[in-house]
Amino acid sequence: MIPHLIKRAVYRTLGSENYFLAKALYQLGRGYENSYQNFLHLLPVGARLLDIGANIGVTTAYARRKRPDLKVVAFEPLPFNLAAAKRLCSILHIQNVDFHEVALGDSTGIAEMIVPTLDQLPAPAQSHVVHDRFSYPSWLDERGERLRVPLAMIDSLELPQVDGIKLDVENFEWQVLRGAIHLLKRDHPVIYCELWDTPNRREVIGLLGDLGYSFEKLDTKEDFLFRWNPLTG
Repeated sequence: MIPHLIKRAVYRTLGSENYFLAKALYQLGRGYENSYQNFLHLLPVGARLLDIGANIGVTTAYARRKRPDLKVVAFEPLPFNLAAAKRLCSILHIQNVDFHEVALGDSTGIAEMIVPTLDQLPAPAQSHVVHDRFSYPSWLDERGERLRVPLAMIDSLELPQVDGIKLDVENFEWQVLRGAIHLLKRDHPVIYCELWDTPNRREVIGLLGDLGYSFEKLDTKEDFLFRWNPLTG
């Protein structure tokens, strides 16, 4: 673990853009969670993967490097994060990623988002939609930058066949999946999802269970894998 004082010193030296690029490259160099690797291996050849909550592009770049055959569609509503993700892919010569600057939920319009601070630094990985049902972790400083971003439903996008979904949207997963009911019933994609131990987790499990999905907890306390069971769906 890098001490916070060193992180802040590096941030001041490099500037925000280069700091987060270096952070993304460092994370990729260390490899990614085994659970995410295993999820990628479950997808068929030429699969379409939705990376929802792409953030600064680490999961997007990792997916394309491990599975160059995948068609990756990345959703990230914050302009700074999206620019960082595109820059990361450009530096790594990763092509054929379809980026969308939009938040996803169960309605369309405008959403307010916040980029909180953590140890006196911006924390783009913890960026989230502001809503009444959000449970703020005690370690987040909510006095960060607030922005208004476009909001859409997955079902409104009329996407072709989707085989996999990686979903990490900081306690907004239930709303995203409610806006994707038609696609879930049509395609039954495998879903890799981070779920905090909040009511959102129980609601996601219930919603997907009603659609015929079973789940397993993976190698962290918050990562879940959902797969459609044709015997119950």
